[in-house]
Amino acid sequence: MRRFPTLHFLKPKESERGAALLAAVFLVALMATVGAAATEEIRYAVRRAANVEARDQAYWYALGAEALAQARIAGADGAERRLLEQAAADGRTLAFPIEGGTIAATLSDAQNCFNLNGLMRAGDSRYEEREGAAEEYVRLLVLLDIPPGRARALANAAMDWMDGDVRPRSGGAEDGAYSAAPVPYRAGNTLLAEAEELRAVAGYEEAVFAHIRPYVCAGETSEPSALNVSTLRYDQAPLLAAFFGPELTLEEAQDVIAARPAAGYATITGFLAQPRIAEIQIPEDKQNRLILTSTRFALAADVEYLDARFRLESVISAPPNARPAVVARRFGAAE
Repeated sequence: MRRFPTLHFLKPKESERGAALLAAVFLVALMATVGAAATEEIRYAVRRAANVEARDQAYWYALGAEALAQARIAGADGAERRLLEQAAADGRTLAFPIEGGTIAATLSDAQNCFNLNGLMRAGDSRYEEREGAAEEYVRLLVLLDIPPGRARALANAAMDWMDGDVRPRSGGAEDGAYSAAPVPYRAGNTLLAEAEELRAVAGYEEAVFAHIRPYVCAGETSEPSALNVSTLRYDQAPLLAAFFGPELTLEEAQDVIAARPAAGYATITGFLAQPRIAEIQIPEDKQNRLILTSTRFALAADVEYLDARFRLESVISAPPNARPAVVARRFGAAE
């Protein structure tokens, strides 16, 4: 007789034990996965908290450098103030160690620049073109090797951006031009908050803006900027030549700056007595824009603390007989 293999079946209790064992193995694997993920999340959270703490500390160190700069400006007087301004004109950087890192602070003279907001004056209900300001700006741009026609268009575009009407000047632009951009926007119709705002103005492509940026600024008011003739650098000669107009060439402006006494001028009269300057008739209102004491400084504080890097750029207003005050801050470098 033919025999068939015997089949063995698990008893019910043995089947239940196998399923329980399989579930236990699965549960252990699941818990291990969850535990590993939780551990990694905790490590990430700890690192993130440490980074935030380090960045916050770097931020306070930068503000400390800013407060120190204000105190240094406020405490300087007479000859000491002139030395401070001359050092600021050179943009010297001071670096000093802190626990866990370093602070590098650069105080520079922000007085000598063309105030773009000075292109305008306050009218009855809006800003209007200031007489003579555009000519000075156009001359500055031409001295910076920008063709005269384009220089005039750039000046008109800047004034269109700030004035309160909707009529574009020749080569300028108003809301109609900006609303046609891929991302539509409108003209500011007020003073510039900072010079970097020019990037939004028609004609000021990145190459143009980068080229003129060292010579322009956006002051807190629409008053034309004053020049500190005791701290003007040789490379800032275009500002002086633009100030005096066609009567002073760029080369002559460079010679005037080079001939300045090492300690600067004791009086404005001493500057005006320079042979080439004495030949030029200067209206009294324009003479008032020649000064010997800077009232505007720029601070750049770079902090390295643990793994954090932080940069603070501040503009400090320091008018005579007044406490220095921060009028603008930027966190991170301007691009």
